[in-house]
Amino acid sequence: MSSENTAGPHWTPDDRLSGELGARLAAALAHTHLLVYRPRDSSAAALQRLVDAGWSATGIVTISQLVSFLSFQLRLVAGLTVLRNHGAAPQQGDQA
Repeated sequence: MSSENTAGPHWTPDDRLSGELGARLAAALAHTHLLVYRPRDSSAAALQRLVDAGWSATGIVTISQLVSFLSFQLRLVAGLTVLRNHGAAPQQGDQA
């Protein structure tokens, strides 16, 4: 796994966006980005940023579960698509 230790994208909302969205939604978007692009980097500090923005423990668990489930669904669809496409292509030596 050490070969996979490369820096991934890191996003935080700028002041203008945070002002337009509000602290709670801006923190939720930053947390969502973290879970989607860098789930290994999730930490107590990342959760504390949500708490500081006004998220409750239940809200943090809920948003994290929603993001994780959506990521799972996307991986599942991608995998099923690969299987479907792989199965549709005739293999070398097969009769047409």
